[in-house]
Amino acid sequence: ETYNSNPDAFAASHFGLSISEYREWIESKGGALCSERTQKGRACRNTCGAGYQLDSVMWRKLHRNFPCVIHGGEPGAAMPAWRAEMLARFDAAETDPESAD
Repeated sequence: ETYNSNPDAFAASHFGLSISEYREWIESKGGALCSERTQKGRACRNTCGAGYQLDSVMWRKLHRNFPCVIHGGEPGAAMPAWRAEMLARFDAAETDPESAD
């Protein structure tokens, strides 16, 4: 019933995001975007160098938390956070195979 009445709210809840976060995640194709603003004051639409198709948990951690290269970010600056998260997930899966699902 919830899906039929508000599919975006249903999906956002499933992925642990707000509706606006869910829509931005989909629109950005899972790419975490830059934390800075353009000269016109708009949110920068460049990625922060963590790639695309990030899952919702990783996207939320990286999205708008690192600058893109244009705004002074180092190439791949978001990658240590990405690597740390992936290693934590791997370690959790090693100790508890059920957590990998």
